Amino acid sequence: MTEVFADFPLAVFTTLATIGVGAYVTLAITYAYGKLSPEEYQKTAKFSVIPLAFMVVGVLASFFHLTNPINATNVFSTVGSTPMANEIIMLVVFGILAVIYWLAGGFAKMPGGTHKVIVAVLAVLGVVCCTFMGMAYMIAGVPCWNTLFTPISTIGFGLFGGTAVAMLVLAMSDVADRELDGSCANTVAGVNVLGFLMAVAGVIGIYVLASGSASALVDGGAAAGAMLPFVVISIILMVIGVGGTFMAVKVAPWKSVSIILIVVVVLAVFLARLAFYGMQIGIGL
Repeated sequence: MTEVFADFPLAVFTTLATIGVGAYVTLAITYAYGKLSPEEYQKTAKFSVIPLAFMVVGVLASFFHLTNPINATNVFSTVGSTPMANEIIMLVVFGILAVIYWLAGGFAKMPGGTHKVIVAVLAVLGVVCCTFMGMAYMIAGVPCWNTLFTPISTIGFGLFGGTAVAMLVLAMSDVADRELDGSCANTVAGVNVLGFLMAVAGVIGIYVLASGSASALVDGGAAAGAMLPFVVISIILMVIGVGGTFMAVKVAPWKSVSIILIVVVVLAVFLARLAFYGMQIGIGL
């Protein structure tokens, strides 16, 4: 059981990064309904530092998985040649644009239409980043990872977890009650449910594949079985998270509620990621 924590930094990375970039999808949806004043767009842009911080902390955590963090710079020499290099480059591009938006949108006057366009681009890039994060683990030597369930799960984590973070941004900007109503609330809730379904399908799919995997050195079924508590608790927390988020979006999009939901979804995704890495330990050797 202790081997699962060998990839602890990567679990933190893929948890926080997917949730952080995924938050911009919900922000783009709320912006699309165009109910904000110029001052409210600016205030919301200032608080976009919250999902940006999730992504940055996640990326920094990944450095602790390297023997020498300086080696991270080598990724720039392999752009386009490996899924992992593409993943990092996309996150760098996303991060640069997100920082520009935070500074230009939050501390300078910018037309509402420009806010919408930039955040829409960030939303698309966020989904691409989540996709590449999943594709980076589609390794032939690890059968239960080398499946579409892997990118499906990371995209799901981004949409599912990002909703709660975006709700906090809107709540901190004092626009959540007005923005998250009617059609906008229905769309946000729908994206959150879609993310939940993708995340659960991915987690279960990978677990089933891991359970049936064979290894010359380790019993794949036993390795997967050891991760079952992580998988079960993760799914339970995801159910609580999607139900709570649905109610919060439709009824009470408050700061306190958003913070509680963020804790729940972060823990749910983190446990799922620990299980993911744990099932790799005894499989594909």
